[in-house]
This record gives sequence, structure tokens and C-alpha cells, in this order.
Amino acid sequence: MSAAKNPDAAVLSDPATTPSTPKTPTTPARPRGHAAATDGPPDGADEVNDVLRAKCDVIIGVLRKASATDAHGRYKIGHIVRDITASEDKYGKGAVEKVAACVGLRKSTLYSCAKVAGAWTEERFGALVKVANSKGMPLSFCHLVVLAEVGDEEDRGTFTEQALNEALAVDQLRHLIKGMPAKRSPLNVLNHVAPQVKRFTEAMASWRKALTELDGTVDRAALKEALSSGVTKLQALQRLCVDVAAALEEKRKETEAALAEDDVDVVRPQGEHAGMGAAA
Repeated sequence: MSAAKNPDAAVLSDPATTPSTPKTPTTPARPRGHAAATDGPPDGADEVNDVLRAKCDVIIGVLRKASATDAHGRYKIGHIVRDITASEDKYGKGAVEKVAACVGLRKSTLYSCAKVAGAWTEERFGALVKVANSKGMPLSFCHLVVLAEVGDEEDRGTFTEQALNEALAVDQLRHLIKGMPAKRSPLNVLNHVAPQVKRFTEAMASWRKALTELDGTVDRAALKEALSSGVTKLQALQRLCVDVAAALEEKRKETEAALAEDDVDVVRPQGEHAGMGAAA
């Protein structure tokens, strides 16, 4: 889908450096993704407080350095928007709308950048935009906006693989995500065991920390209910983990034996052939 049809994924070009071709002397063209030009300051720009103005200045600085297809620039802007939306007390109500007016971008474009920034860590994002699809092209930022809509991290990873392997267009990817669940191969599922365990281990560490931070002001009845529920569920999970770990170990040994047998099959014909030659 083109940026013109999808304002949420509009191109972030630099209003200060992108040349425009006037249709008439009084009607200049404007870069895609930008709000319409006005004779005076954008609506809402004069309502921006000092801390929000500083964020606007950072975004404008990113735009001036970024090319029209710079995914990293949009990712940085996304994190700024996420910071703004998480601190309404600091930046005021309607802050994103004010920023949009101040920097000359659509509000939907800023929110799209924020979705992408929230979907991948900086390290993963940097690696992802370097990967080429089966036609040798990287995913566009429009692709990333669509993928960011997938809340489940494993499903998002699977759809990303499909988009790259099949060189899907943005519309094809959107229809795929809306119309069917992610196709996870058994190996794909098993490859996610370690990351899931890591996240669960981190969660358990936070639970232990919470136990040490309890004080006398806590509602004891509510605490009892929370602890009872947690103990029951964790004990059930413990039994399930033991069963699954045993199944994984059994399959590991089975696979190891099969690999060893494959190695023997590769060597055996050569040995038998050598023996037959000696006998002759």
C-alpha cells in the first residue's frame, strides 16, 4: 500500500531540505506525511510547554538528518512519542497532537512510529532492517508498521519470516495477518523455548523481589489471596515443566541416536566396498 493511501505509514521527509514543486506561485506542494502548510505557526504549536518543545526540537533534528526512507530515524521518533504518551503529567494532555502540529507530521504517523518502536528492541530492529527478502529488498517501514500490530512476539516473528521468505507486499502481509494465524513449524516453536524460559525466569526474579519489599501496610487479606493463587498456579506449572522437560530430553536422545545412525550409514557403504575389493 502506498503512503498516500496509508497516512499512518507516511514518509517522513525533511520539510527543510525536501524540494517542493509549486503548482502555482501561491500553492506550494508539501512532502507526504506532513500537515498542510499554513501562513503562520501550526495550530497548537503555541500551546506547547517547554519540556514538550524540547521533544519537538529533537524530532525536527532527526527529520533533518533522515532521508525519506530512513527507518532508524522513524524508530527514534517512535521512542520519543512513547516517552511523551507515558508521561502525560509532564507533557500535558493532547501532547502528541501538539507535537504533530509543531513538527508538521500527521498524528497517525507519530503513533505508527511509536508502535514500531514498542515492537522491537533497538538491537533487534537494527538487525531486522538489514535483512533482505527473497528478492533482495529490505522490509519497508510500512511492512514494519503492519507487523507491529501483531501483539504476540512469536507470531510477529513468524509473520516477519513469511514476509521475507515470500517477498510479500504490504497489502499481502496485512491480509495474511488478518485472515489466518501464523504458520509455526514445530522447529520454529521449539526454537522459542529458550527465550520464553528467559522471560519467565526474569518474571520469577521480580516476584522474589516483590516478596522482600512487602511491609506492614499491605492488605493482609489481599496478600493471602494473591499468594495462595500464585502458589497453586506455580505448583501446577512446576509439574508441567517437569513433564515437558522429560519429553524434550527423550526427543533429544532420540534425535542424537538418529544422527549417529546417519553417520554410520554414510561410512558403511565405503567400508563394505573396500572389503569387497580386498576379497576380490
